Amino acid sequence: MYKYFKPKPIIFPLQGEEGFELRKKAVEFVEKVKVKGAEAGNEQEQTYGILAQMVIRKMLCMSLEPDEDQSKGFDILLPSGVRVDVKCRGGTKPFQEKYVGSGDLEREAKHNF
Repeated sequence: MYKYFKPKPIIFPLQGEEGFELRKKAVEFVEKVKVKGAEAGNEQEQTYGILAQMVIRKMLCMSLEPDEDQSKGFDILLPSGVRVDVKCRGGTKPFQEKYVGSGDLEREAKHNF
């Protein structure tokens, strides 16, 4: 078993020209895609979510624009094949180190930022 460390926030300044461009791209992306569904947030929440994805993508030196298919269940596919789900708003459940997945199999939550 591993030792638990309290998560540290990733702080990325969004002021200045670079921050403005990221915020602008996030708004444009949400206006273009308009994600629908039971768990989809409102337009403002979706914009924050896409902005968070763009910040992480920038930090990982990936293309900024997320895939338009936002129904895959993950946000970023790393070159190693690891799927990353970026979270930045409150969900309906608290974060769980382990959870019961499909087929009643216990799974570890290692993929969330």
